[in-house]
Amino acid sequence: MGCFRFRYPEWAEVDPSAWIQKWVAVFLLVKERTEDDRVYKALMEKNGVLSGDDFEQIGRWKVGSLQKDDGKDSKMWSPKTSAAYEVWMEAKQNPPPRPANDSINEMFARQFLITWSE
Repeated sequence: MGCFRFRYPEWAEVDPSAWIQKWVAVFLLVKERTEDDRVYKALMEKNGVLSGDDFEQIGRWKVGSLQKDDGKDSKMWSPKTSAAYEVWMEAKQNPPPRPANDSINEMFARQFLITWSE
């Protein structure tokens, strides 16, 4: 059995201690990540009962564009970016229907995906 190979970034082989230092920084709860974690937990606690504003939060959270304390938005959270801003804002205005009995069957999933991919 071969030994482990540690790769980072761009799959270049690095010393295990360097690998740990790079990845631990990604998962440390610095101030920005603490807010990210708080928003995630608040959304999860809603158990699928989401408002239009929640869909905007999901979009912001997904791309790392949560609104700052000063009220300024990330440049990523704007139309015509890879953040799918227009799609999330449409979801805010017209939230997708909640499945009956909180059960997602194949027909519901298919219709949901068709609707939101258009």
